[in-house]
Amino acid sequence: MKPFEDSGIRCDDSLGRLPRLPAPHGVTGSFELATVHIAYSDPWIIPFVLRTETDGNTTTQLVASAGHPHEVPIPFEELPRPLTSERGRMRRRDRARLTDFSAQALTLDCHTERPFLARAQTLRNKEV
Repeated sequence: MKPFEDSGIRCDDSLGRLPRLPAPHGVTGSFELATVHIAYSDPWIIPFVLRTETDGNTTTQLVASAGHPHEVPIPFEELPRPLTSERGRMRRRDRARLTDFSAQALTLDCHTERPFLARAQTLRNKEV
């Protein structure tokens, strides 16, 4: 049996939609789930942050690049467009830039409660 089989979460996932997540234990007000993903496309990595709010609204933000020095958050559904135009790419070994992007994703000056996840396609890669 697959995880969440026959559940609303599984059905949404199979349709390529992000499900609405229940609030974490102990959180009574609004919250945001922030996730940093790192995709690999040799010789590049493509880090991006997904933010899902209490109302189910999901936005994504790519790392800034020379051609786009400021990437604004966009609706999750619009993510394929900038990816296919090669935005948000950076060299694998640019650790300082990746660290800066991840720290900004935490938005430490914000008081919203937030679980934060970081994910890479593999955690065994010593370069990242």
